[in-house]
Amino acid sequence: MRFGKLTMNDTDLEIVSESQVSPFEFAFSSTINSIPLSAAPSWGEVAGLGDGLTVWYGADFQQVNHLLATSEEAIVPPQVEERGRAYRQVLSLFLALRQPSRYLVRDSAALSAQTDRYLRALCASGVITQRLRDAALAESIQPRPRDASLRVPDFVATKASDAIRVRLLNLLDLPNTYALDRLDLTVRTTLDQAVQQSVTRFLSGLVDADQARKAGLEGDQLLSSGDPAQVTYAFTLYERGNGHNLLRVQTDNFNQPLSINDGTRLQLGSTAKLRTLINYLEIIQQLHG
Repeated sequence: MRFGKLTMNDTDLEIVSESQVSPFEFAFSSTINSIPLSAAPSWGEVAGLGDGLTVWYGADFQQVNHLLATSEEAIVPPQVEERGRAYRQVLSLFLALRQPSRYLVRDSAALSAQTDRYLRALCASGVITQRLRDAALAESIQPRPRDASLRVPDFVATKASDAIRVRLLNLLDLPNTYALDRLDLTVRTTLDQAVQQSVTRFLSGLVDADQARKAGLEGDQLLSSGDPAQVTYAFTLYERGNGHNLLRVQTDNFNQPLSINDGTRLQLGSTAKLRTLINYLEIIQQLHG
């Protein structure tokens, strides 16, 4: 459920509230999306039920939502076990709020015992059915942080989203991305995701000599010698709109957090400046001559 949306185009940013959401629902959702659930190696602070399910149990947030939103009558026998596991996972994370680091990191046995007690109490009070209680009690789950040590950061794939996040810091007057991550926002941009991904794949493939040759990058004053993997490419594309230009693509193949488009400046010697100017004028002549 969304409780607000943030719309961004190339010139402004607008935050729109959902009028049909009550203040209680908004406050409840904000709390669920920001509950502190300790921290995990190679992940950092875990905040919110969605991240908690992903990090501590490796569970899919959408799948858990679907299982718990389905009525008891609509649950078929093969789903009983999955629903019981999902309910136990969610309940245990809420119970871990009392002492997140103790329950999730140091003493998972205490969390398991506490979850069992609450499952029995919830059933006795008529909050959950006996079938759901038994299914949840039958599950044995251990909160273990997802092993992120084997993940190789792919900074190239996140160039667009990183650029958006940096711009949001300025638009919302936030000190850092840590503060940004605590806002529940939906962002709309002018970037074309399909084209962005296509250009990113193309630039990433140019590190291969065969791909660079097929792209026509070998020749005089080009890649006649040397390692093509040592060349960094950057690409920005704007589309002319009604009185303004829309940013459609912004990417590079530099697999580091630095954005070549936003974070660097190109220093050209006198001869390079002249060649660049001539090349630019030739392109203009071909387009408009």
